[in-house]
Amino acid sequence: MKKHISKIILSFSLAFFIWGFIYLIDTIHAWNKIPDAKILNIILLFTSSGLFLGLYRIIDLLERK
Repeated sequence: MKKHISKIILSFSLAFFIWGFIYLIDTIHAWNKIPDAKILNIILLFTSSGLFLGLYRIIDLLERK
């Protein structure tokens, strides 16, 4: 299981990034009516992606030691 954790975290990072990108495209299509909640959701999705990417990098560095 320890070998698969980094792959799982990387897949979470990619999933959140793709989800955020799709949500961003959907929001751009409805540019006239963007509520603040959609902007917050986009920021949170990309932040979550970055968080998981950072965790992946930390785990990758620890596995190399």
